[in-house]
Amino acid sequence: MFEVDQWKRIAVLAVWTLGTACGGDDNQAAGDGQTQLPPSAAGAPASAPTAPVGMSGATTPVTSPPGSAAPTATPSNPAPGNPAPTTPSSGAGGTPAPATPTAMLDPATPLKDLPAQCRGFEVRGLKSSPGGSTLPNTCAPFDGKLNNPYAIRCVDADPNYHTQFAGDEFCILPPPEELGTQVRVGPESYDNPGMFVLAAGDETTAFFNVDAPNATAHYYYRANWRMRPGGHHLLISLPPRDLTDGWTAGGDMGSEFGGSAKSFGGSQRPVVDRPQGTLDIPAENQGLGQQLPAHQQFSFNVHHINVSDVPILREVWVNVWYTDEKDVTAPMNTFAATGNPGDMAIPAGRAVKLEYKCAVAADTRLISMYGHYHAHNERFGAWLVRAGSERVSIYESFNWEDIPVYQFDTQSKNPAPDLLGKTDGAFSGTLMVKAGDEIHFQCEINNDSNAALSFANETFTGEMCILFAAYTGSNPCMRVQRAN
Repeated sequence: MFEVDQWKRIAVLAVWTLGTACGGDDNQAAGDGQTQLPPSAAGAPASAPTAPVGMSGATTPVTSPPGSAAPTATPSNPAPGNPAPTTPSSGAGGTPAPATPTAMLDPATPLKDLPAQCRGFEVRGLKSSPGGSTLPNTCAPFDGKLNNPYAIRCVDADPNYHTQFAGDEFCILPPPEELGTQVRVGPESYDNPGMFVLAAGDETTAFFNVDAPNATAHYYYRANWRMRPGGHHLLISLPPRDLTDGWTAGGDMGSEFGGSAKSFGGSQRPVVDRPQGTLDIPAENQGLGQQLPAHQQFSFNVHHINVSDVPILREVWVNVWYTDEKDVTAPMNTFAATGNPGDMAIPAGRAVKLEYKCAVAADTRLISMYGHYHAHNERFGAWLVRAGSERVSIYESFNWEDIPVYQFDTQSKNPAPDLLGKTDGAFSGTLMVKAGDEIHFQCEINNDSNAALSFANETFTGEMCILFAAYTGSNPCMRVQRAN
């Protein structure tokens, strides 16, 4: 049975009617929720993993067997509670052995199989992701999912971590309490997952509200988003007042959609990081940040569709890493440019190209970008039209099941888009938009079904055309207009 969140359709229609389909200067914030090991990590008999609902003091589903292997090296800022470091193997005469082998390894090499000289630090038995500049596998390049000290996988820290659901490999350990926090959507126990399970063939869009466990306010920039398979989108907002905790049918989508909450960003892939594809924060982004108030509530808007023949679990992890307030010199903001909902009423058998634009009123730097659309959209493209009429392609996406987020900075190397080959890609480098420029985006929708489409959170019977972007400076998209 498919649900349609009618409240959202009405809200966005109202926003469009008022001519504010691009939200105001909406701060992009992040959330917390530290996790701990269950009793089995302390030497008690191993048992089925349990999981928190995300409340303060709750635990993440990670178990560490007794007698975990001793570490071989220390991360640059090991977290309290993680295994104590030991000295690397020594060569003749007690001198340290060479730390860098001649051959590079694949990031997918199991961490348990690494040779000693490739172990940046021992992962097995960790209770938190240590962060820092040392990779778990020093013989392989950084990889956001597989070789990332800010997002250590539960399956690598605990060989006994296993559930009956797909996607165990996306669970990540939280930051140490003094360095960051984790906010999670998930059941208290995998043996009794309740409403977090979605049956085969079902589709649903809902909100899950939970307070972050951080006891004091912090600033942040770096964040990691993870979700199990089946999630079509994850959008997070930070309400100005507490809402009812747990699952709800409606909620505050944020000021981008006419609400009052701030945006925290989101994901349409199982793995998204900020910064994306690189360990180091680009120099031009090192002053960016936002404040996370103590015990800020997070409102997760999650859209899931289960196209498999077995139940799936609706579970999400978000790591938030603190930065010093004195280092924050500029805010992060987001906008959502929403194509007219009325344009999504597309009759059966009809194909349309819907192009929208917004005029840039003041100089701004775009930080990242992604599109949002459903199964009948065959292409989502975005480009700039400079004041002098130059056209610059900045984003292309062709697969509704795997919509990328691209970042615009001096370190991210985005793939070049290919319209003929229908290959995703984006502009690479810092991306400034100037007063007089226009941001354009287009959806190519082919309704090859037997029924009319509408603006709805339904993968196969509804469509959307929304451009999301993070920026610093003035909002470059205050109002969306039809361009064709």
